[in-house]
Amino acid sequence: MKFYKRTLLNLVMKLLAYFTASMLVGLASTGPTSNEDGKIVFREDFFDDKFIIHRAEYDIVNLLLPLDNVNFNEYEEKESDSNLLFFVLADNENGQKIDKGLFALKQGKVTKLLDYGRDAAAGNDETNIYFGAKDGLYFYNQEDNKAEKYGNITDSIISIAKFNGSDIIYILTEDHILYKVTQGGMRKEKIEEAVNAQKIVLDYKNNLYYYTTDKHVYILGPDGAKKVTGLVEEPAYIDILRPPLVVGDGIPVILDNAVYMVSSDGTILLILPFCEHIKSQNEAASIFHVYNASYDVVNLLLPLNALNFDDDTDDEDDASEDPMSVLFFVLADNVDGKRVDQGLYIRKKGEVTKLLDNGRDAAAANDDTKTAYFGAQDGIYAYNDKENKAEKYGTITDSIISIAKVNGSDIIYILTDDHILYKVTEAGTTKAKIEGAVNAQKIVLDYENNLYYYTDEKKVYVVGDDGIKQITGLPEDPSYIELLKPPFVLDNGVPVVVNDLAYIAYPNATSETSEFGFETKPSAYAPEATLIQYYAYNKKIYEYNILTLLTTIVSSEMQSYLEGKAETISEIATRSRSDLVP
Repeated sequence: MKFYKRTLLNLVMKLLAYFTASMLVGLASTGPTSNEDGKIVFREDFFDDKFIIHRAEYDIVNLLLPLDNVNFNEYEEKESDSNLLFFVLADNENGQKIDKGLFALKQGKVTKLLDYGRDAAAGNDETNIYFGAKDGLYFYNQEDNKAEKYGNITDSIISIAKFNGSDIIYILTEDHILYKVTQGGMRKEKIEEAVNAQKIVLDYKNNLYYYTTDKHVYILGPDGAKKVTGLVEEPAYIDILRPPLVVGDGIPVILDNAVYMVSSDGTILLILPFCEHIKSQNEAASIFHVYNASYDVVNLLLPLNALNFDDDTDDEDDASEDPMSVLFFVLADNVDGKRVDQGLYIRKKGEVTKLLDNGRDAAAANDDTKTAYFGAQDGIYAYNDKENKAEKYGTITDSIISIAKVNGSDIIYILTDDHILYKVTEAGTTKAKIEGAVNAQKIVLDYENNLYYYTDEKKVYVVGDDGIKQITGLPEDPSYIELLKPPFVLDNGVPVVVNDLAYIAYPNATSETSEFGFETKPSAYAPEATLIQYYAYNKKIYEYNILTLLTTIVSSEMQSYLEGKAETISEIATRSRSDLVP
């Protein structure tokens, strides 16, 4: 899935560019109408004509974007409009659904595959796609772009789900009987526990979900079917969705105007956020502003460890109100052209505390700990989560301006104010100079522990086992440069902002440009969590929950690059901390 992750990264960087160029200076549009409870809703004008890729003659009642090698082949790069999309049409005559066909949208061209096709399914581990139709099962012949009969099943199918890692297919017939199909479509076995099922969906761990005529959701497990409790009773509307790619265990469920994530153990989480109705552009801008500082915010760290992603926490209420509960930031002033330290702070569950008067940078590994490390004027400090304070770490007393923590070991890299790079080990008691790193200004690690830095000449280097190499492909003699901590979807490499463009620098000393430009540059960046990002601008810290932004702010500028990306955004919206570990 390397190509898929590269697509996600490109999207993240586009969003980053949009927010820094537009929203940081208050150019936000009015949000959608909310209902009486304050829930965010999709209003009609969200579905703008700019997003349309096909106009159908009848209602589109099913969609499938296969997450297998058909669309996401890591050896083949494709443009977004070359994706293969399947859809089903139906009409409504006197309250009854009339089949109008199953179609493929391939490279911009629409082909009818089946007159009576009703649903489509694919595993995310192969290239086969299967269709449920009025007369049984079919599979997709990609080479000939047509549907061919699969097995000997002739049941009238209304819903279908494909198992990952085997030939198992679940089918739901129009008399609402659930079957497990095996042996190449030649054998079917009735699932006795499932009664009156209306639709079926598998998650990526092969747990099967369905809802019934009374709009109750069930999970089919080894010990039978279990009703999901805690959801809205007697909803007017229900639907279950195929899960986003990064949600391995669970599926989204829509009940009336709310979206829930239902896990295979029956736990539920409300994921469609609540907010007040936005009435003006000023109010729209203010919902992103989370802290107003007295000085410039020059560094931000959003830890991707148990400080923010604790898999064992039971504090779901806090998590829903403030999804990223810990954020470190550094303040500084500019006096006669010289930086003057103004402290290192923590924002924890909305409360701000100064940890160090002379702290300058913060770093944390991507692991299960609740530890962060701070570079200060007098050495290294470690964060004590229980007491919410900074404590001296090791014996080093160097004046540090940049710090980076290696994943999987106690190694810490520090950059001192005389621009010497050191590798620190043995719990902060031993340091070794990195020879060859000259005039480094800032250091950043990627998630495979490759170290990057830029110099006073604004050239970027990577430190590897075979020495130090200059990153190629970046502009010469830039006026502006910044290294960013990478979004977690980027396994190796770090973002680099050079002048008004963003690039990705890789450990093989190459770089890759993106498609967009910057107009406004933050004073500090924290895109690490991908869809919950923090930026500093004009002495303020802003929080952007991008899924919320997708549902609340749809300006013309944003639409110009979000076209075709809504599903991709939704697919990376929810991750546990354990999923972040490379």
